[in-house]
Amino acid sequence: MTIVAWENPRLHITAPPRSRGELEWVLDLVINRFLGLDFDLEWTNDSALTISRGSKTIRMPVTFFVMADAAWLDPSTLPCHEFTCWKPSAIGLDDHLLEPTIPVIFGTNGAERTKSDAIQLHFDLFGAIFFLISRYEEGVVASQDVHARFPPSASKFGETELLQRPIVDEYVEILGNAIRTLWPDLPPPPRSGRCRLTCDVDSLFDPASLSVQNLTKRILGLAAGRSQVGTIRGNLRSHLHVRRHGPRSNPYWVGVEHLLDDLRRLEIPGTFYFIPKTTVPALDGDNRPEDPAVGELLRRIDEAGLEIGVHPGYGTYRDPDLFAESVSHLRRELDRLGIDHSDLGGRQHYLRWSTMTTPALCEASGLTHDSTLGYAQSAGFRCGTARDFPLYDLAARRGLTCIERPLILMDATLQSKAYGKETTGVPDSEIVSKLAHASRHYGGNFNVLWHNTSFLADPGGLLYTSIIEAIQRHP
Repeated sequence: MTIVAWENPRLHITAPPRSRGELEWVLDLVINRFLGLDFDLEWTNDSALTISRGSKTIRMPVTFFVMADAAWLDPSTLPCHEFTCWKPSAIGLDDHLLEPTIPVIFGTNGAERTKSDAIQLHFDLFGAIFFLISRYEEGVVASQDVHARFPPSASKFGETELLQRPIVDEYVEILGNAIRTLWPDLPPPPRSGRCRLTCDVDSLFDPASLSVQNLTKRILGLAAGRSQVGTIRGNLRSHLHVRRHGPRSNPYWVGVEHLLDDLRRLEIPGTFYFIPKTTVPALDGDNRPEDPAVGELLRRIDEAGLEIGVHPGYGTYRDPDLFAESVSHLRRELDRLGIDHSDLGGRQHYLRWSTMTTPALCEASGLTHDSTLGYAQSAGFRCGTARDFPLYDLAARRGLTCIERPLILMDATLQSKAYGKETTGVPDSEIVSKLAHASRHYGGNFNVLWHNTSFLADPGGLLYTSIIEAIQRHP
């Protein structure tokens, strides 16, 4: 096949002026950021969106954007049907896909290809991507769990196997296939993702290791089945070890040391998130950056070339003053320690997140990135993607500069009944491997949260080992 070298590699896109800000934002996200292509955008009276170059075209409806334009954040704009599935192989657009079918969220099932000149999709590809990646449904549905979080059970995808698929990335792959089918001279999409192992340092000192009273509470909780923090024998051994060797020999501090050693040895990118100020004493842990021991640890993390991030306390995610004060406090302490914080990211404590409020707080506090958006109760792709992407403010209807690093897997999801321990019957190692493979296959990032406190709940090291092995298979 002869590949024609076009003088103008830019795509030309025409679209109806419906939900203009949202449509323009998602076009830039997908075409420019994800596919690495340039385009010109023209608003027209045509009812469909058309991507063209020369005489060849890709057309699709803008079903979601028409509905949202008429009734922004109204329940009538949510998908109101059971998803049908379409096979991209029907018109030869299945290259590099892991699954044979794709859910149709907005529009109707099917697509057509006219000779070699045109592809017609009957579903709203860009609307589905915006819906998932902006967490639009979380601005519509008021459901909350005990920690005031949007639960997966309230999502259109949360209680299905679709949550463990990066559906946005699949849609992007299909669009990329269509573009390369019509214009084979254009470059393939960039695939530059990575694996990141992160840690929320909620506490550095295990209370059961430091006092007999707390040890007794821990043992009674284990005996009654109310606790999953290690074993009775293991907690007794840790307590005695700390009495002999001092508080820094407790399993929480040792957990940080373990992570530091592995991140350096395996050369894995890592971030440690610290809570700067107490907002809810019972839930915000015990380590603060002004403590000399914590300051020493922060310096060691920085010297190892790893990231330090802010972990705003439990009460901050909807409170502009508390949020800003927490971020400013950590910045001041990092200044005092001589640690650069020009590229400071964050993750919300307990993964608390309000899609109508928290993104704007991240932006206003100057955070360059966030890594909160995963479900505590279910592992998978809350935003439908493993790629980093800029947050969208649904309240102000504008794109932000703060980049989201979507959280794909949290340790407690697979460990703790309190977090809705996975009960699918699928071994943890298979869940980890599947998510890592899907993340990296499409050029996304396998972002993992492992608490330094979680080694106690994983005494055999099976879950942690499976995560490290998955990272090593998909570096």
